[in-house]
Amino acid sequence: AGMEERLQAAVDENADLQEEVRLSEEAYECEISSLQADLDKARRDSIAIEEQAALSYNAQKQKALENEIGNLRDEVRRVRDDLKRCTEDKDRTERDLEKTCKTLADAGKDCEDRIHEALVKERMQAQELETRLEAAAQREKDMDAAR
Repeated sequence: AGMEERLQAAVDENADLQEEVRLSEEAYECEISSLQADLDKARRDSIAIEEQAALSYNAQKQKALENEIGNLRDEVRRVRDDLKRCTEDKDRTERDLEKTCKTLADAGKDCEDRIHEALVKERMQAQELETRLEAAAQREKDMDAAR
């Protein structure tokens, strides 16, 4: 009987140990499963954070590019305005220069006309003087002849 009791006790103890092992394995499986779920969630969160960071970086980069484009557009507008102003100044200067040239040409022509008139007048006076000198010389000759 003692042997049977001991056998029964050993069988019971074995059953208890097996139950303990089964519960232990179950708890272990649960823990592993929970840790795996935490790991998966951490991975998903990490990817989401990386994607968010990339989006944020791209958004900042796009904003910076838009600002740069805005600055370049402003610069182009300024250069165009400067060019327009320069062209207007150039046109105005050319018109002024043309007027000045015309005025100078007119003044030159006027001067030539006056010089020409003065020369003609001088020639006429010289001619007149010569005529008077000849007349005086003739009268002197006549007077000598009359003596």
